[in-house]
Amino acid sequence: MVGVVTTLLKLITLYVLRDVFQIVTFVSLSVSYLVAVIIHFIANNYLTFKKNRKKLQE
Repeated sequence: MVGVVTTLLKLITLYVLRDVFQIVTFVSLSVSYLVAVIIHFIANNYLTFKKNRKKLQE
């Protein structure tokens, strides 16, 4: 689920940057990839590995 949402956000970010703001494709791809990596890390940290975090705190 996290991967699907991240992929959709990456594609939306790429579309907005490239087609709406007409930023160069190379820059748009780089920024959308960076956004996807950050969102993926945060989502995995809070959703996927939630149980492991509780075990570590005990």
